[in-house]
Amino acid sequence: GLAEALRAQTGPAPDQTWIAEQLAEAGRRVQEHAAEAGRLRAECACEASSYEAKIRQLRMDIEARVADEGQWQNVSDSQQGCIKTLMSELEVERQDARKKASQQGKFMMESDEKVWKLRVEMQDQHNEERDRLRRDFDQQLWKLRSELQERSVAGVEEVHRARMELQQQQHSAREAE
Repeated sequence: GLAEALRAQTGPAPDQTWIAEQLAEAGRRVQEHAAEAGRLRAECACEASSYEAKIRQLRMDIEARVADEGQWQNVSDSQQGCIKTLMSELEVERQDARKKASQQGKFMMESDEKVWKLRVEMQDQHNEERDRLRRDFDQQLWKLRSELQERSVAGVEEVHRARMELQQQQHSAREAE
């Protein structure tokens, strides 16, 4: 009774499909950000591992060359210079790799933060929509109850008036007899 009257007055319930679609789209975006962050983490780890492997291999090559030549003192000045230059280049490469890994780590943290903010935003939108729907329903329910109460009071008054008229007619009919 009351629910049908409310539906008749307010129309159909708000489009829950649209709300579900919006939440699904936001969830898909969160998953895309999370997947991208995971891909970048894996790429960063792979690249860092690759640089570390190259550096280890070059160090082993240098140490092997020095061992093959005898002792470091027996290595010519030009060879020592080449080795030192190569070691410096390796250190620069290592620092670049660390810097790049740090930048990718920063990007991943920013991406994680974006994912978190998007989740919070989705939850806020969901809560706002739910609260708005609840307020609208409560308003319509209050309005309908008020209207029903007014109709009830008017009905009681109408019944009272009809009784009074009937009593009046009965009284008049008795007097006429």
